[in-house]
Amino acid sequence: MTKPTPTSRRQAGAVNTNWLIVIMILWLGTLYLLYVTNDSIATADQRTQAALQERAEWETRWDSLNEQFTNVSKVAGFTDGTPNAKSDVTAMRTQLDTVKGSLGATLGEANVTLDGAVTKLLAEVQAARAAVSSAKADFEKERAARQAAESRTSQIESNYKSQVDSLSAQLADAQDAASRQADNDQGRIDDITDENTRLDADKRSAERALADAEEEMRRATANYEALIASLADHRQPIEPEQPDGELISVSDTGDVAWIDVGGRDGLKAGTRFELLRRGKSGQLVSRGKVEVRSVSSDTAMVGLLGEPNAFDPILPGDLIRNPHFSRNRTLHFFLLGDFPLTMSKEFATQRLEELGAEVDGAVSPTTDVLVVGEKSLAAGEDAPDLVDTDEYRRAEQLGIRIIRLPELEAFLRY
Repeated sequence: MTKPTPTSRRQAGAVNTNWLIVIMILWLGTLYLLYVTNDSIATADQRTQAALQERAEWETRWDSLNEQFTNVSKVAGFTDGTPNAKSDVTAMRTQLDTVKGSLGATLGEANVTLDGAVTKLLAEVQAARAAVSSAKADFEKERAARQAAESRTSQIESNYKSQVDSLSAQLADAQDAASRQADNDQGRIDDITDENTRLDADKRSAERALADAEEEMRRATANYEALIASLADHRQPIEPEQPDGELISVSDTGDVAWIDVGGRDGLKAGTRFELLRRGKSGQLVSRGKVEVRSVSSDTAMVGLLGEPNAFDPILPGDLIRNPHFSRNRTLHFFLLGDFPLTMSKEFATQRLEELGAEVDGAVSPTTDVLVVGEKSLAAGEDAPDLVDTDEYRRAEQLGIRIIRLPELEAFLRY
């Protein structure tokens, strides 16, 4: 099965999201229509209730006026309901006086006649009937408006149900599609799970192989360290304090001499030697420095650096020594750390190679001299001290001669 890609998953997610957005929009629109319809119905109900209340008020007034009219009719000769009953004139007059007094207070007049009271009562009755008729008309209008609103509500509900049915069908289709997609995704997940299982097995196999390789490397490292220790034990270190040769003749001027070291010994022009002479107690005393001017097979001509001393001139038999030169042997140097501008690594390398030495790229059993420079300025205060470096420790293990830069500068300067 094809492995799902992030793009396909995003596309599937985007389709489902679009359907959900459409459904939410239709649902919100339907809620808005229901809200508007319910608001219209509520308004119609309020108006209907107001009309009913007004009608009840008018009916109350109508009943009151009808009662008053009945009382007036009784005062005018109506009986109290018993057959063939005669009217009580005294009670009629008392009641008329009471009605007149009541109408006078109600109508704001001091004296009200029975005719005026009847006329006014009739007018009130007509007004009450007109108000009741108007209230009935308003009620009918409100009822018609309410029926219309209910009809619209029914239509809206029908449309809403139709839309809900349509959306339900679409949702069912989307759910079916999502279910199919989920089945496909589950299949892909199963494939990915199987692939992860296989990768985990490969990882465990690789980890075992790595552990075996690490164990082999530890054994090789142990063997290598044992070899280094063995080489250090059997190494023949250079003895820098031993003389490399002697003067065989000196010119009359005392500033030029010839030494018994030549080209077959690996000597190069430009090599500098310290000039030595044995004192009375046998120790070597420095007499200055000489530099090789020209080289032949067995000898070389050297020049005295500095002015000759007429009272204590150089003599044949004086010894020469250079701790960085060895007869019939190419010395190997390793330059550790940074070198200053006055003696850069490039210049030191060039001069050493010109003098027949080689500069190694790493400390090895063939390295003869480790030259310690300065700490790296680029690393700042966090730069490790050179004695803590792996190269320095390996040089100590191998028994390599370690010197500082000033010891080398004295023999490399022009």
